[in-house]
Amino acid sequence: MLYKVQVLGLPERWNNFTVFSSEVSRLVLLSGRGRTHGSIWGVPPFLEGIFRATLATTMTTSYFYSYIETTSYSTVFTITIRHRQSAYSLTGEWWESDDGKNWGKVTDASGRDNQIYSCWNSRVCEERVWDGCCSPTGCFGFNACAASYSVGPQSPTASQLSTTLTANGRQVVRIGTPIILYFRANESIVASAGTTSYTITGSNTKCIDYGDTCVKQYMEWGRTYELQAIELVDWDTGEVYASLNQTSVTFNINANTIVRFKYVLKESWSKTWEVIIWTSPPPSNPADCQEILNSALPGTDKWCACAKLLNDERYKDICRGTCRAYFVVNFYPCCSEGRKRECVQSWSGPGVSYHTPSYDCDNPPAPQEITLDVQASWEPAPGWRYDDWGWNGDGVSCSLTVTGNSASGRCKAEIPPSKSALIVIIFKRG
Repeated sequence: MLYKVQVLGLPERWNNFTVFSSEVSRLVLLSGRGRTHGSIWGVPPFLEGIFRATLATTMTTSYFYSYIETTSYSTVFTITIRHRQSAYSLTGEWWESDDGKNWGKVTDASGRDNQIYSCWNSRVCEERVWDGCCSPTGCFGFNACAASYSVGPQSPTASQLSTTLTANGRQVVRIGTPIILYFRANESIVASAGTTSYTITGSNTKCIDYGDTCVKQYMEWGRTYELQAIELVDWDTGEVYASLNQTSVTFNINANTIVRFKYVLKESWSKTWEVIIWTSPPPSNPADCQEILNSALPGTDKWCACAKLLNDERYKDICRGTCRAYFVVNFYPCCSEGRKRECVQSWSGPGVSYHTPSYDCDNPPAPQEITLDVQASWEPAPGWRYDDWGWNGDGVSCSLTVTGNSASGRCKAEIPPSKSALIVIIFKRG
């Protein structure tokens, strides 16, 4: 049986028999029973004679070796212990909801985002040629606000309400720049909402084109909000750890905290009315009526006027035979040089109107003179100033007095038939 030196744990250089024989004078390998049973690389000369003389049988011996690899494992545990602060910060927020589910934080100075949408006529005003300027070509052709939305007063105002949202008697909510208060650790805090409800009012206006008639629709509205809950929010994690349906909450402060005052819509109201801005005169040319009868909606003033003019048999079935005559006067600013609204910073010129009671279209009443008082005011934009005024309208006469940034006067007309007038305030640079 041959053994290699690395198996027996002997120097590897002894694999070379020349080296082995030069360094080792005697090496005897013993079995477990103390008998000689082999050599390392080859049988040394001093053993060969013994094996030749005594080895008579072949024996197989099995040896089992066990190898153990030692592996070291290490586990690192990181334990974070929050250092106890000596003081904590506190701020407040004001939130609103119209349905109790979708919430938004009130952030602007008025308490709401005001939105103003305007549509302005871009017709050219040159010098005193006002009669061809800013005249209506349809509902949205007026040099006026075609659609607008604005938020009116809030009671109490946003700033007044904010002063009533407190922590230990100190204001904690401010619109715009937040307020941050500091309190000692574990200090008792009383968060209180002094205002439990408030009301917001606003208005909407828009122009509606009914074909023969253009009206301006006004809507006023109001909404009342009521305190629903006060929430305590961990400022660092965003976790809501308290929400109570009461006007004040008492707690010991041990975290940077947001006090959230939440108001939900309780009730709302609105009312709507319309003012006639412009009514087209009834057609008088039979050549125009054929197209109107084919394209206009049956029953409109224009359609019925044409049906009557052409003796259309549908007139009695569709047209009810009742009419009303209107007298409408409107104010509009007009910027020279083809500009839009840039000549005025603010403008107030409400339209006025009058209409007769209903009458039989086939038997109109005798014309009567109607007088309407009109007024407007404005604030010119920088670099602009008032220049002149004028009006247009068949069968209408107007007089006006301009003083500073306001004008007042009256317009007269005999109705029926319906009459309309447009008073234009012209501005120029300088």
